[in-house]
Amino acid sequence: MFSSIRRQLVAWQALLLLVVVVGLGTTFYLRVRHSLLGEADADLLGAAQSLATQWSASQSVAALEIPETYRHRFGPGPKEVPYFAVWDSNTKLLVASQTAPAELRPEAKPPEKKGLHPYHARDRGEHREVLLIGDGGGQVLVGRNLHRERDQLRRLLAWIIGSSAALLAVGLAGAWYLAKRITDPIERMTATAERISAVNLSERLDVPLGRSEPARLAEVINRMLTRLQEAFDRQTRFTADASHELRTPVSVVMSQAELALAKERSPEAYRDALGACLRAASRMKSLVEGLLTLARSDAGMPLVRRESVDLRRVVERELEAVQTGVAERNLALTVDLHSTTVVGDGDRLGQVVANLLANAVAYHRDGGNITVSLVAENDEAVLAIADTGIGIAAEHLPHLFERFYRADPSRSAHGVGSGLGLAICDEIVRAHGGRIEVQSTLGEGTTFVVRLPAAASSVPLSEEAVIVAGEPPQS
Repeated sequence: MFSSIRRQLVAWQALLLLVVVVGLGTTFYLRVRHSLLGEADADLLGAAQSLATQWSASQSVAALEIPETYRHRFGPGPKEVPYFAVWDSNTKLLVASQTAPAELRPEAKPPEKKGLHPYHARDRGEHREVLLIGDGGGQVLVGRNLHRERDQLRRLLAWIIGSSAALLAVGLAGAWYLAKRITDPIERMTATAERISAVNLSERLDVPLGRSEPARLAEVINRMLTRLQEAFDRQTRFTADASHELRTPVSVVMSQAELALAKERSPEAYRDALGACLRAASRMKSLVEGLLTLARSDAGMPLVRRESVDLRRVVERELEAVQTGVAERNLALTVDLHSTTVVGDGDRLGQVVANLLANAVAYHRDGGNITVSLVAENDEAVLAIADTGIGIAAEHLPHLFERFYRADPSRSAHGVGSGLGLAICDEIVRAHGGRIEVQSTLGEGTTFVVRLPAAASSVPLSEEAVIVAGEPPQS
């Protein structure tokens, strides 16, 4: 394909160059020819006017002769020797020079020309002739061979053809070089692209120098390859992390089932084994539902429901659900809620609140304090959940909302959750056109702030993330 493009570029440039060269050469040749013939006609007309003046002055044709000045203009060679002939008004030949051809003929109806002396120029073989109409209707003809001018024109034509051929050759070489400069980067990009696959996304296209179109194309493709590589890396990590997370509960189920079937056991032992299997299955279910939610989000499935939601009631409902955990850890719960309405999905927003509250309880010291506030601020509903727990190290904060990411050791040491909760929260909040922020100091506590467009601002839901309604909250 690229060879074809190269040939097409060369062919079009060659055609354009050929048209230009032929056009210029032809124009130049015709202008020179017209100039030479014009000079010859002027000299012949001058000689004819001189003969007509002599004839008019002497009323005799016997002594007519072309002046020496015009003979000198016509050239010294024998082929340039002029000739003349004179006819009366009845086209009767009165006199002709010795060098005049025998077949000379006057014009039967000489065309009239404007000017002092009407005349007519004509070609006769290799000769050029000017026929002058005298005052009484007689005709004076002067002619000569254009051998010298024709030689000049032939040499000029040969020079034009040779120069045009050389110019075309240079132009074709330049066109080929230019086409090669244009297509070579594309060929290299093609060769590199052929080596790139799903398992080899590390290669990048060579970017040509300058800001040419191939250079910009290579930069765009390289950025696309970088995004693809990052997406494949995330997918690979996601798959590996999901497999790792699922392996633990599956191993628990298998080990408990194998122990229960190894020999006869008491009802209490069977009940304990089934309880362990149920907890492991529940964890698998929670993990699978989280993976399904994120997969649907990545696939661009339908957005969250759009309905008016009183966010205060959502928060109050989730606070009731964590009362047991708060009491078990002897935590103080400070609540300051103001009625705030948003447009979105109450179940999905409840999942966000439940997850953040569960984290605040799980990663907390006994006897600490959890503060929950909800206010309307600058056309936004601002939900803040702060704890005085173990906190998060600064280097982990930028990665908190990545899938399967756990801050180690401060969080993973507790062995709680699947590492998907905050990623799902981030997807839900972005699906509602909002954002989630986190501030934390290791050893002092963590604050999560959720900002959502208030209903009065009529901010549309974001299309960057999607959450399918109807799934239970996941922590």
